[in-house]
Amino acid sequence: MADEIVLEPTVAVMNGDAVVAMCRQCGSVICATHNDHRDLTDCPCCGETAWSKVDVPISVFREARRG
Repeated sequence: MADEIVLEPTVAVMNGDAVVAMCRQCGSVICATHNDHRDLTDCPCCGETAWSKVDVPISVFREARRG
Protein backbone atom coordinates (compact mmCIF):
# COMPACT_ATOMS: atom_id res chain seq x y z
CA MET A 1 0.00 0.00 0.00
CA ALA A 2 1.38 3.37 -1.00
CA ASP A 3 -0.30 5.68 1.54
CA GLU A 4 -0.51 3.55 4.65
CA ILE A 5 -1.31 5.33 7.91
CA VAL A 6 0.53 4.13 10.98
CA LEU A 7 -0.54 5.36 14.41
CA GLU A 8 1.74 5.20 17.43
CA PRO A 9 0.91 5.96 21.07
CA THR A 10 2.39 9.10 22.61
CA VAL A 11 4.64 9.03 25.66
CA ALA A 12 1.67 10.18 27.80
CA VAL A 13 -0.37 7.15 26.77
CA MET A 14 2.50 4.73 27.29
CA ASN A 15 3.13 6.20 30.76
CA GLY A 16 -0.54 6.09 31.71
CA ASP A 17 -0.76 9.89 31.91
CA ALA A 18 -3.67 10.19 29.45
CA VAL A 19 -7.17 8.79 29.24
CA VAL A 20 -9.77 8.25 26.53
CA ALA A 21 -13.34 8.67 27.77
CA MET A 22 -16.83 8.52 26.27
CA CYS A 23 -19.76 10.67 27.38
CA ARG A 24 -22.51 8.44 28.79
CA GLN A 25 -25.21 10.74 27.39
CA CYS A 26 -24.23 11.52 23.79
CA GLY A 27 -21.33 9.16 23.08
CA SER A 28 -18.73 11.83 22.35
CA VAL A 29 -15.17 10.56 22.76
CA ILE A 30 -12.39 12.73 24.16
CA CYS A 31 -8.73 12.34 25.02
CA ALA A 32 -7.51 14.02 28.18
CA THR A 33 -4.00 14.52 29.51
CA HIS A 34 -4.63 13.08 32.94
CA ASN A 35 -5.30 9.53 33.98
CA ASP A 36 -8.66 9.61 35.75
CA HIS A 37 -11.87 9.85 33.72
CA ARG A 38 -13.79 10.64 36.92
CA ASP A 39 -12.07 14.06 37.07
CA LEU A 40 -13.45 15.21 33.70
CA THR A 41 -15.79 18.20 33.59
CA ASP A 42 -18.85 18.77 31.41
CA CYS A 43 -19.07 17.18 27.96
CA PRO A 44 -18.39 19.87 25.33
CA CYS A 45 -21.25 18.51 23.17
CA CYS A 46 -24.14 17.96 25.58
CA GLY A 47 -23.09 19.21 29.03
CA GLU A 48 -23.36 15.80 30.73
CA THR A 49 -20.87 15.12 33.53
CA ALA A 50 -20.88 11.29 33.50
CA TRP A 51 -18.00 9.64 31.60
CA SER A 52 -16.97 6.06 30.88
CA LYS A 53 -13.33 5.12 30.43
CA VAL A 54 -12.62 3.68 26.99
CA ASP A 55 -9.95 1.01 26.68
CA VAL A 56 -8.30 1.36 23.30
CA PRO A 57 -4.96 -0.03 22.14
CA ILE A 58 -3.77 3.40 20.91
CA SER A 59 -5.00 6.86 21.82
CA VAL A 60 -3.92 10.49 21.90
CA PHE A 61 -2.11 10.13 18.60
CA ARG A 62 1.00 11.71 17.17
CA GLU A 63 2.35 11.51 13.64
CA ALA A 64 4.36 8.33 13.07
CA ARG A 65 7.99 8.59 11.96
CA ARG A 66 8.50 8.10 8.23
CA GLY A 67 11.09 6.06 6.48
